[in-house]
Amino acid sequence: MKLRVENYQRLFSHPGLRFLINEIAMMGYCGSGVVSIVRDDDFVCYIPKATIEQTSQEGLNLYGSWKTFDEYLSNFRTFQQEFLAFCQNLSSDDDISKKQVEKFVALAAQCINFYKKTEFIYTDRPYLESQRSDNQELNDNLKRFETIKFEFRDFINAIFFGQGSFYQKLLEKLGKKFAVSADDLQQYRTAEIFELFNQKKLDKKTVDERFRRNIIIDQSGQFKLYWGQKAEEIIKNFLGARPENKEIKGTIVYPGKITGRVVIIRPAWHDDQVAIRKAMEEMNQGDILVSETTSPDIMPAIKKAGAIVTDQGGLMSHAAIMSRELKVPGIVGCGNATQILKDGMMVEVDAMPSTGTGAGADKGIVRIMEK
Repeated sequence: MKLRVENYQRLFSHPGLRFLINEIAMMGYCGSGVVSIVRDDDFVCYIPKATIEQTSQEGLNLYGSWKTFDEYLSNFRTFQQEFLAFCQNLSSDDDISKKQVEKFVALAAQCINFYKKTEFIYTDRPYLESQRSDNQELNDNLKRFETIKFEFRDFINAIFFGQGSFYQKLLEKLGKKFAVSADDLQQYRTAEIFELFNQKKLDKKTVDERFRRNIIIDQSGQFKLYWGQKAEEIIKNFLGARPENKEIKGTIVYPGKITGRVVIIRPAWHDDQVAIRKAMEEMNQGDILVSETTSPDIMPAIKKAGAIVTDQGGLMSHAAIMSRELKVPGIVGCGNATQILKDGMMVEVDAMPSTGTGAGADKGIVRIMEK
């Protein structure tokens, strides 16, 4: 069956996510039919629209029951303690074994499997249902979720992202043991990481090809992995010859209309706290905050924002929750806002639902007023 992007929904993206962590993430979504693409170190993940129908129903079952949601929270927190204890012991050890690496990969995939239930593909439909029903269990669970999501995201960041993450420490240990740079190790498959203990290394040509182009396709729980020219052909066929989209549209999470100056805080800055602080300090009250996504570490910018616009996220994303809490217009899941908009542009954020039925009912739009 030919894969076509129109049958998929953009799930998330992030610059700098490499082959190894992509494969681990795919393990967490195994069986969902996800497609992950990397072009010139720019990662985008897609999920079939048909799968979202299934995850949406699973989300209703999860968030609509006190018992089911409590069990999920209890299991995830027990898992967090186990994974964190393992990572701390691993960090304190001078050496590293194949068995330890295999366990880290298995736990990391399980971590993604837990965390994915906080993503919009699970939470959007429960939120919409809560707006038109008086289901007390659903409303209570979603209220609890608003705090819990931040706790879980902090855990994910500690495991996977940044120079101090346990994932990075693992790569550094492997690099030291086998004389391979951490950057190169990020282009390995999990099986190839394990083969290092049999003194087998990946050739430089493959490492370079994977950096430029790679694609991982989940076909009924079996992964197809391609890189280099073959990956380029598959990616082109998947994306098709669509005209470049210059419209910036997304899901309305809080209504309103405002004109303001764009300030972009890019996800690639998350390792550069100096750049983040500088951007937040230079931001004026009422500026339009534009980002791939938002997180608690940029709260000073969020509190100044006259509106919030993000490339990814859903009705229960951090950006959506903050937009409603601060009562500022919010549009999430645009997909291309950080690509089209530039710092200093004057834009109109139109988050007024035409149907009058509230958040999620209509698409909001961002219009460029002057460049």
